[in-house]
Amino acid sequence: MLHSKLVLLLLFAISGLQVKSQTCYVTKTGVKYHMASCSFLQYSKIAYDLQDALKAGYTACSRCKPTKEKLANDKNIAPAQFKVPVQRLTAVQCKAKTKAGTRCKRMTKNSSGYCYQHDH
Repeated sequence: MLHSKLVLLLLFAISGLQVKSQTCYVTKTGVKYHMASCSFLQYSKIAYDLQDALKAGYTACSRCKPTKEKLANDKNIAPAQFKVPVQRLTAVQCKAKTKAGTRCKRMTKNSSGYCYQHDH
């Protein structure tokens, strides 16, 4: 009896070690979970355990279509062209000069310091 309990306990412990948690990613404001390389993660990328994401009500992204198998094989490395631009938290006045020689009055959160019209 003791031997069978020990074997069951050992099997349970081994099976628990083989369970690999899948890491998915969510955004600050979104309701979907994503793979590491998904382009929807351009501005925010928060690592989340898949089981926790599902419990929290997140659903799968329609673009990257993350499945348990894909997430298990996901290397969590974004492609080379996937660069997250630095975003300012608060807007600043554009650094550009207008044709009249005055400073542009538009506000921007762009990391370059220039508004959409002057950022080339």
